[in-house]
Amino acid sequence: MRMLQWLEGQEAKGQTDLNAGLKDYALRGGRPGLAVLITDMFSPEGYQDGLNALQGRGHEVTILHLLSADEIEPELAGDIRLVDSETRQPQDVTIDGAMRDLYARRLREWREELGSYCLSRDVHYVAIDTSTAWENVILYALRRAGVVR
Repeated sequence: MRMLQWLEGQEAKGQTDLNAGLKDYALRGGRPGLAVLITDMFSPEGYQDGLNALQGRGHEVTILHLLSADEIEPELAGDIRLVDSETRQPQDVTIDGAMRDLYARRLREWREELGSYCLSRDVHYVAIDTSTAWENVILYALRRAGVVR
């Protein structure tokens, strides 16, 4: 419970180099154990090398892939300017039915690709909507993934 309370008090901000962070933890960490990565997986530098470093040190890795409902099914339409929350870079786009379908397909393919990669590496992968209560994540999603018995 203390860990969940600590997490609740954290604020997401800035861009993360997931590979560098995971490699650093693998080198500095103590005994190998269960490493739970809670992330949106948005890291331009990638994640594979970092996961390899963790596993190379003997960690059992679980990824909780968090996306908000707005990221999964955005309720946007028309001509809009999107601003990246990490880099603050703007992008002008036109959202119509075809664009929404393309977005949904690419998101589904990306999550399937992540899941397949993790499966091939014996990494537990759990895709989660941020509106999911932590109790459900721990009691149901992690149990289904074989992380919790």
